[in-house]
Amino acid sequence: GFVLDTPPYDTARIMVTGPDFGTGSSREQAVWALVDFGIRCVIGPSFGEIFHANCFRNGVLPIVLTGEDLTRVQERAATGLPMTVDLPEGCILVAEELTPADAALLDPSRIAGVATEEGGADGHTAIMLRALGIPSVLGAHGLTGAARRGDLAVLDGTAGVVTVHPSAATLATAK
Repeated sequence: GFVLDTPPYDTARIMVTGPDFGTGSSREQAVWALVDFGIRCVIGPSFGEIFHANCFRNGVLPIVLTGEDLTRVQERAATGLPMTVDLPEGCILVAEELTPADAALLDPSRIAGVATEEGGADGHTAIMLRALGIPSVLGAHGLTGAARRGDLAVLDGTAGVVTVHPSAATLATAK
């Protein structure tokens, strides 16, 4: 049978995939099907570009992992034991897009800031982030191509600036 119909995977909320998952899945129905199965996060080495964007639009977190990190997650998934995804405390969440509903689920004690390629300072996501007290820069075009997991970054929500790989002087003036 289909793996997501088989225990213990039938209650999984995180799906670990192979390379180029979602390639050719240009319609939101592909992500809707995952949501119908209860999947809230997909982890893999790469995703189809349109699928990746549709994940964000539909409340599914796509996480790209490679090398040893991916191998560890694949080995854990194969055991069928429960897994969780925790963002490191003090991280800046960088995404193509973030819906207001997804923003509402963020834990302000763990997230130092949010930067997205889509959106703007007057949108509903920005309003939700301000209500949570999470600094944000929305509409930072090209950011997801410039930033990688683990990169050092400084986010200034007041000025609307994200600096990836900041200089020592920029770090010294950042809070």
